[in-house]
Amino acid sequence: MTDSFLSVLMPNISHPSFNSYKEISDFLNHNDKFLSSNYIIVLDEYPLLAGNKDELSSVLQYSIDKYWKNTKLKLVLCGSSVSFMKEQVLSGDSPLYGRTTLIMEVKKFMLWEMKAYNWSFTKEETAILYSALGGIPRYLNMVDDSISLKDNLYNLFFNTGSILAGGTDTLINEEFKETARYSDVLSAIASGRSSLNDIAEKVRMQTGTVSFYLSNMIRVGLIKKETPYGSSNNKKSIYTITNGLFRFHYQFVIPNINMINFGKGKDILDMVVIHSLSRYMGLEWEQICISYMFASFNVTRDPFLYNDLQRWWGGSTKQKKQIEIDMMSTHNDKALFGECKWTNDKVDIDILDNLIDKCSQFDYKSKTWYLFSKSGFEESLIEKANKESNIHLISLNDVYSL
Repeated sequence: MTDSFLSVLMPNISHPSFNSYKEISDFLNHNDKFLSSNYIIVLDEYPLLAGNKDELSSVLQYSIDKYWKNTKLKLVLCGSSVSFMKEQVLSGDSPLYGRTTLIMEVKKFMLWEMKAYNWSFTKEETAILYSALGGIPRYLNMVDDSISLKDNLYNLFFNTGSILAGGTDTLINEEFKETARYSDVLSAIASGRSSLNDIAEKVRMQTGTVSFYLSNMIRVGLIKKETPYGSSNNKKSIYTITNGLFRFHYQFVIPNINMINFGKGKDILDMVVIHSLSRYMGLEWEQICISYMFASFNVTRDPFLYNDLQRWWGGSTKQKKQIEIDMMSTHNDKALFGECKWTNDKVDIDILDNLIDKCSQFDYKSKTWYLFSKSGFEESLIEKANKESNIHLISLNDVYSL
């Protein structure tokens, strides 16, 4: 407890020392000036304060129930460990269960919110930095727009001792005890292994053990389990990393960490990262496009109110091969389908025709098409979309202008 706070409660009196949380609460709970105030008490990084014991939570429960409930006091508990806050504060087993009046989870920025930074980068460069840093404000604030995209990536990830070279390890340590095991699973997913069996084979663990780790990471939002849209077949399930920072770290940093530690980060950037950014951004762009669809929903544009937008993959009965659709949603006899292209070429009619062909196996009376493109669209496709109300073209510029 700070001297400045104590000096308000006890002016002109020497300040006491406390040996436990209970002693602090006893002092506060018998201080009329404190109880009659409208103070806001903020406990930052509550998981570090509380540790693995219920002592602090129990002390707070007692204080809230007996002394604070009918006062104007406000208690704010903050924590970056999602699992701890859910299990030790919000769960039914927590002493504090049922005493929350507001729950807020700080989310990542959306790409269109990056306009507030007013960086000098191009929109494409901004999207890459946004994705590599997971949209997390703390890390976005580390970007220096007076230097190039490449130099920023080097400073943040590939320079010896870069703060983000081991940044995700810190985050994993906050959530889990077996950091190495969880990192191995994330590395496997980032390398392209997406099914349970493939991941287990890569990390040389039993599927039951891997499933345990996967479930824990799903619970805290590090990964997600996907099935093709409309399918409940768990055998088709795949696992993907949800945050761009973790995908970038485990795709580019971890596999090359020895070279980075020997000062070869610039070589890694030139020989590996720069040439692979388009592939990395492919999945990130899909997630950005889905977020855009929800944020920009418009009854005059969209055929129905969609509550889910997912990928679909599987065998094509017409094309006799495996196909993937980036975005799909249905309602009664209506369906919408989307294709997301992160390429340097403008999207042309061939891309639309291919999407229509892929979706011909789905028997819906009304179909609406959404094409997303980093680089814009050919004039012939724009003219076609202007004539047909069920074709919508969304560029990177459109996403930024939301």
